[in-house]
Amino acid sequence: MKRSLGRRIEMEIPNNCVKEQYWSFMRDYFNRSIHIDIIALQDEMDRMSFDGDWKPLIQRIATAYNENSSIRDSILGEHNLQGFFKAYLALNSLYLVEPEIELNYGFGDFLMLPDKERYPDIAHSYILELKYLKPTATDAEV
Repeated sequence: MKRSLGRRIEMEIPNNCVKEQYWSFMRDYFNRSIHIDIIALQDEMDRMSFDGDWKPLIQRIATAYNENSSIRDSILGEHNLQGFFKAYLALNSLYLVEPEIELNYGFGDFLMLPDKERYPDIAHSYILELKYLKPTATDAEV
């Protein structure tokens, strides 16, 4: 700890060796971070919105989740999956994404309402219900 100011604490890395270890860790972490192809994602969102072709977008998000989740993430199961989908779906401006919306038959994980104010030509809205399968799920369970 270098100094404190009220409830704030200014931390200091004690020496160059430890500083290099921290920076190496941070570089490696960011190099392994998720890379999102925004253009391809926007293209898929456009096809979903205007053509009703939703499968490529959902497959892209599911594949990204599979590639970037860990065993620790599987402990939280469906909540972790919902958070991942919510982050991806929030990248679009075409829809208002409402999580855990109450519908006549229960709750849907996401209700995607077209933003008709800005995009009156959007022809499709969606209700997404996610189901998390454990890594050990059999074909019969899928």
